[in-house]
Amino acid sequence: GRDYEKARTQYERGYPLPYEVVLNSNPCRAYLMSTNVFAGYILTIAHVYAHNDFMKNNLYFQHSRRDIIPAAESAYERVRKYIQDYGIEEVEKTIDAARALEMHIDPKFLEEGASGEGKSKVISCESQLMDLRDKKEEDDEFGFLFPKKPPKEKKEEKKKFIPRKDILQFLIEEAPLEEWQKDILTIVRQQSLYFAPNYRTKIMNEGWATFWHEKIVRELFKRKLIGADEYGKFIAINSKVKARSKFSINPYLIGSEVFEDIEQRFGREKIFQVRRAYSDRFFIEEFLTLEMIKKLNLFIYVRKETEEEEIYEVAEDRPEEIKKILVARLGLFGTPIIVVKYDNYKGNGGLYLNHLFDGIPLDYEYMVKTLEHIYYLWKKPVYLRTNLFIKDMLTCQLFSFDGKKILSRKLCKDSECRHTKIKSPL
Repeated sequence: GRDYEKARTQYERGYPLPYEVVLNSNPCRAYLMSTNVFAGYILTIAHVYAHNDFMKNNLYFQHSRRDIIPAAESAYERVRKYIQDYGIEEVEKTIDAARALEMHIDPKFLEEGASGEGKSKVISCESQLMDLRDKKEEDDEFGFLFPKKPPKEKKEEKKKFIPRKDILQFLIEEAPLEEWQKDILTIVRQQSLYFAPNYRTKIMNEGWATFWHEKIVRELFKRKLIGADEYGKFIAINSKVKARSKFSINPYLIGSEVFEDIEQRFGREKIFQVRRAYSDRFFIEEFLTLEMIKKLNLFIYVRKETEEEEIYEVAEDRPEEIKKILVARLGLFGTPIIVVKYDNYKGNGGLYLNHLFDGIPLDYEYMVKTLEHIYYLWKKPVYLRTNLFIKDMLTCQLFSFDGKKILSRKLCKDSECRHTKIKSPL
């Protein structure tokens, strides 16, 4: 509903970008905005066919559930009944809490086959963490990145809690929830798993679709299947699809430009090989050249607030640094790595979360609201260890929420912090 209203408002304000939703179902289904102009329909349909091709052939989509439409319909009916039975306010609180955590799952994109040679290696978030940065074993606080052999237990000692990074699954299993609440969290988690390949291949998927819709529409014009007037409208619409943004990267632009470059340098067969086996992280690392970064004018900006105004400043524009930052953030599609470290912190049932800091701090407003959501589900104090930059000094902080207010205390400074030795990429 929110996305529809946003798109409708853009149309009414004279920003007629084509709009579509593509579902990776069997068969693949696409829903197009009814107000698209004819040239927009041509572009969008060609774009959709390329999305379909990508999702049917890219390895990260191979284990996606294809029954998403009936599954969503079933979930809708159950949620509607929960609203009748327990009230819309309680149901919305549970949905909001689940949605706040929907990215904190553990998707396994490539699962092992049942039998035979050439089984795919299981690729989960743990293995991708190894790609994000060079880590030393002594920096690994609790053996999350480098599993250690558990010490021999003494008879009188209890078994240690094993850290969990699938926060949603942990709460489904351990939080004191009603069965209908567990079902809602499960619905959100399953849908998040369904969309995980999309997050992991956003630049590639949109770039592939843009690359092919341009070629298809040019061929239609070349064969005189559309006239000059419609082709001119297509060019105008496509220029908006690939427009540069001051505040974010445009996956349609970057992805299509990289695929064009791959085809020119390596040939047509290579782009199909890349479409098959790559994710955004490896796509950008291997094929986004420094020359292309200059051409696309990519940079990192920071926002500074004063009493009079907001100022946006370029913080980094060196191509080699821009590429490093992009690769690091695409390893887990920009999701901060947060794990459940303890489930009985301070002996009061407190839930202790640890942010594996990668150089980019959490958004404070989102962090606070998420702690409140977790408290609603856990019903006991929630703690979060993270790192913040205060006056350019990296400081380790412990935040907590007890159902009434947010508290924080400094744990240590960067020079003495045992939790992380990572510097900000900025």
